Amino acid sequence: RNFGTTENPVRKVDEVATANLRECERVLQESFKNFIHENPTVQEVIEDTYNEVFNRYVTRQYDGSLLEFDGLAKGVELRPHQKNAVQRILEERRALLAHEVGTGKTLTMISAALQDRKSLGLLHKPLFVVPSSLTAQFGQEIMRFYPTKKVFVTTEQDFEKSRRRLFVSRILTSDYDGIVIGHSQFEKVRVSQDREQDFISEKIDELDEIISYAKANDDRITFKQAQSMRRSLEANLETLLENKTGIDEFINFESLGIDMLFVDEAHGYKNVRPMTRLGNVAGITNRTSKRIWIWK
Repeated sequence: RNFGTTENPVRKVDEVATANLRECERVLQESFKNFIHENPTVQEVIEDTYNEVFNRYVTRQYDGSLLEFDGLAKGVELRPHQKNAVQRILEERRALLAHEVGTGKTLTMISAALQDRKSLGLLHKPLFVVPSSLTAQFGQEIMRFYPTKKVFVTTEQDFEKSRRRLFVSRILTSDYDGIVIGHSQFEKVRVSQDREQDFISEKIDELDEIISYAKANDDRITFKQAQSMRRSLEANLETLLENKTGIDEFINFESLGIDMLFVDEAHGYKNVRPMTRLGNVAGITNRTSKRIWIWK
């Protein structure tokens, strides 16, 4: 409000009127928030507008519409999202096919492997790791989609002591378009002892840095967690060096010459506890899958 003369007005804050306006402002803000939360369409408009105006990062798009799949059975056609996923695998050399059930993840994996191997020549021995009960079915799926391809479907018998040399020699000397192995068999194909030892030692060194940092900053939670993880790794390393009961020493992953890996039902391998100085982080797992540990 203005006080004083017209020529020399004196401005003062009307506390009551200002408080009323602030309350009106608060009510409008809450009403607007509620309006947004209750209208998904409005949420999409706001999100899209913000991304177009302010965001600097654009999600990369993959276009597989021009791909041609040699050997694909007559009457079989990849859908647009499958072609795009194949294109992504070819470009990125890795991908998670988080599609819904029934969207054709199997055909996508198979096509990516065979497209790379035949057209680009960068891939020589693709390995498909699937649930053990589905190895035969997966091999049949490859032959149904690509009937001219040569596929090796492994069995439990291939890992028997009397046949393991034959198993390795078949993979090394034969020109298979795809090799199918079950999860339970794959767990027996460890990396070499030297590589596993180097991996564990590297993780212990990382933990030593975290322990030193936590100690210097008086972070007791991180310190205790890192110490616990270090003891666990030391126990793993000791077991590795002293006893490898149940592990096939003759077969290791490096000896097979596999140059691309496709894992079906990969959720059994996804949990990896990160090495971090932050202690407990909401939403971050504090466990590591035994399967992923064996594979590493």
